[in-house]
Amino acid sequence: MGTSENVAAFREFIEQGPNRGDLDAVGELVASDCQYFMPGSSEPAEGPDGVKQIVAAFRAAFPDLHVEVDEVVAAGDVVMARVRPTGTHQGELMGVAATGRTVSWVVSHCARFSDGKLVEDRIVFDRADLMEQLGAT
Repeated sequence: MGTSENVAAFREFIEQGPNRGDLDAVGELVASDCQYFMPGSSEPAEGPDGVKQIVAAFRAAFPDLHVEVDEVVAAGDVVMARVRPTGTHQGELMGVAATGRTVSWVVSHCARFSDGKLVEDRIVFDRADLMEQLGAT
């Protein structure tokens, strides 16, 4: 697969996962040996089930979650992207009970694809900024 196909696969992952909450589609877009690294976790989520758990947790915390893809740069099998999730905090997230606040934060992805499937993603976001917006600091 080429660079443009990997960008399309990344965009499809964002659309089906965070934006729609379609866990079946997420399972189809993620390789069985995928490693998904989240800030604050000592171990990556692994495989489709691990990634589905993360998507489900964010969708439970923000049922109206929408992720806008702001910028994408790709080379070979790697897609680097800056995205902006926005949602209303209506469920527990990272130990913080629902606040009803609408928040928006910036997330950077360093994602790697093989045969059209996500095989690795390293996520970076300012957790302190998100916690401050939620009133948790």
